[in-house]
Amino acid sequence: MGRLRSSVVALFVIAMVAGMVAGAGASGPEAMPEAWRGQFFTHSWGSSRELFVVAFWCTTESQRLFFGGDANLEFITLVMQTTTSKWPGRQVLEITVLPEAVGRFYWWPTSMVLVQGYVQYDVKPADLLAMTDSFSGGKLYTTAIGFLGIPPEIDTTKPFQLWYDDEQMTLGPFLR
Repeated sequence: MGRLRSSVVALFVIAMVAGMVAGAGASGPEAMPEAWRGQFFTHSWGSSRELFVVAFWCTTESQRLFFGGDANLEFITLVMQTTTSKWPGRQVLEITVLPEAVGRFYWWPTSMVLVQGYVQYDVKPADLLAMTDSFSGGKLYTTAIGFLGIPPEIDTTKPFQLWYDDEQMTLGPFLR
């Protein structure tokens, strides 16, 4: 798994640079329809500084918008194959966590909670796949990027909330 993650990270960097060099226009989460993404600011443990958390549906189309088109098709294909093989039949969120200042924040992905109606689901390590080492948890020295496989307890055809500390975003419904 470590070798695959290294390949994914390397392709991610290449894809980002290729998108910028190609001048692909609008890219990143802002290029996606609002229904596909959510975001919030939250405070790091024991700090008044902020973390910016962005989540969006991990689909071929969202990846194309994120990376600015088909210039990064090899990377997009690898991301989709990786997430589909880890969580067959489940919808997946890509999550990015940006610290206000490097090395002063802590991030714990298993502190995320999914809520839908009367259902509360505490995210477990098996629900997560880190694209960067920092996504696994601990002190953030760089942007944390990873994936969250939505568990069967959450109906992605209906809206639900993703919570971290006291902040939340509403996601869904996922439209195929």
